[in-house]
Amino acid sequence: MQRKRSTRRSFKRQKTWGQRLKDYLRNFVAFMFSNVGIIGLVIGYTIAGSFMFIAIESPKYTSRIGYGNVAPRTEWGKLATILYAIAGMPLFLLYLSNIGDILAKSFKWTYAKCCLCTGCQLSRPSKEIKVEGATESVTFEDGSDESSIYDPQSVTVPITLCLAIMVGYVYGGAILFGKWEKWGLLDGAYFCFISLSTIGFGDIVPGDMIRKDEGIELRFIFCSMYLMLGMALIAMCFNLMQEEVVHKIRTCGDMMRRITRCNR
Repeated sequence: MQRKRSTRRSFKRQKTWGQRLKDYLRNFVAFMFSNVGIIGLVIGYTIAGSFMFIAIESPKYTSRIGYGNVAPRTEWGKLATILYAIAGMPLFLLYLSNIGDILAKSFKWTYAKCCLCTGCQLSRPSKEIKVEGATESVTFEDGSDESSIYDPQSVTVPITLCLAIMVGYVYGGAILFGKWEKWGLLDGAYFCFISLSTIGFGDIVPGDMIRKDEGIELRFIFCSMYLMLGMALIAMCFNLMQEEVVHKIRTCGDMMRRITRCNR
């Protein structure tokens, strides 16, 4: 009798097909809005948009949409561009926010492990609070706790290093596109800056030196990958610089408070 009751209870606890379908849909939506899923959504959305514009417009008008030198000419193409951009801009902003945050955390961890040493941090001026002969806590001049120096996420990255990363990325892209497109260093840096800043004048665009009979234009694919990674890298640098500025402001505020207390 007990076995029959246990089998009946397990049978009743089994989920129906509708409940299983809801669970699968929830897991699928959660995965699609995860970091890996967002990257897949951006890539898939870009590929789907390319096929859509190829079907609507002539290929010579849709090969380089975005810089302004080539744009849709038909009414259906213009309407599709509006709808495509309305759904694409929030998706791309979500991609920049999530990937930039991941890169910022990873870079802070790397910077804390490789560029900072525990001995240098422990050599900062400190104040010990002793209770009954035992040290209870250590508080540094900038207001940080002793436990925070061992947390890589509590470390702030200097603004100069963030600027050096952005300048280095633009310089590397200038050299790369200069070799591909036979541009000068200034033209390559100008194109990288205009593209990464999403200005996109269209006066200088890649692909002029590519022959049409070479098959797949891989340089366009590498250009897209360079821009997608670069904008996420810039979002990471802006995030790190914002944290550094906030940290400096808080430190200055603490110093001003201490000065006013001493004057009193």
